[in-house]
Amino acid sequence: MVDTTLIRARLTKEEIFAAKLPEKELFVPQWNGNVVVQGMSAGDRLEMLAKMRKPDSEELDMEQVTFLAIVLGCVEPNFTEDDVPQLKNTSAEALDLITTEWMKLSGINPESAGEARKNS
Repeated sequence: MVDTTLIRARLTKEEIFAAKLPEKELFVPQWNGNVVVQGMSAGDRLEMLAKMRKPDSEELDMEQVTFLAIVLGCVEPNFTEDDVPQLKNTSAEALDLITTEWMKLSGINPESAGEARKNS
C-alpha cells in the first residue's frame, strides 16, 4: 500500500510565484504594541548582501543587519532607509527582537549570525 501522505502535487510556476512569504505579528514590549515581520525574499537577500558587503572585500559588515532587518522585514509599520536615523534613537532591545524574528522567518539561525558578528 502506498503512503498517500507523502504524495504531493507538483507546483506550477504561478503557484510558486503566488506563495506568500512567512509573516508573524510580534509584540514589542519596549514599544507596547505589535509590528508585523515578514521573512526575506530572494530579492531582499540580494539587497541585503549588496549593502552589507564591505567595500573592496568579500567580508560582510554585520552591524548593518539590524537596520536592514527593520527596513526589509518590518512590513507594518513599513520603514524605509530614510527612517534609519530616527530608528537609531529607539530601543536597541526592540530592534534586536524584530531582527531575531526576521532572521528566523528567513531561515537564518540568529545564533550563527551572532557568532559571525563576533568573528568579523
